Amino acid sequence: MDWTRFDKATPLVELVETWPSVLATRAAGRRGLRALLLDSGTAVIHDTGPIVLALSRFGRATAVVVGQDRAVQADGRLIGPADLRVARRGLVLATELRLPVVTVIDTPGADLSVDAEEGGLAREIALCLADLIAVPRPTVSVLTRLTPTPRPTNGRRVQSGVPKS
Repeated sequence: MDWTRFDKATPLVELVETWPSVLATRAAGRRGLRALLLDSGTAVIHDTGPIVLALSRFGRATAVVVGQDRAVQADGRLIGPADLRVARRGLVLATELRLPVVTVIDTPGADLSVDAEEGGLAREIALCLADLIAVPRPTVSVLTRLTPTPRPTNGRRVQSGVPKS
């Protein structure tokens, strides 16, 4: 076997700078959950607090949407244990209705107060994640941000790069 042909092999993975995408997720003018729900036929089930629960149409498919409302959180109402229980009810609904789940992730983080921790925040986060991976239908998570600029991959796999210092 001629092993010299492997000496100058082209890389299978192209490194792509991802830090601009992280910064874009923090931009104040980006579209949020409400804009996504307005773009589709939506029946809102729960709209109190930082978690919104809805049934939405995406093309011909209906899905349960469990989304984090950035505007409510910006007003100081961060996600607490009770809000995560709402999200879990949405996952149960998706399972019962045999619908896919779309989660919209748009949060500065959970409520880190003593009250939230004493109310079972860590437990609810763990249960919410466990319930999400147990949904027997497709699940898609959307991280809201500005419209990305496509990068050519030339048919190669792309691996995320590390932010430059």
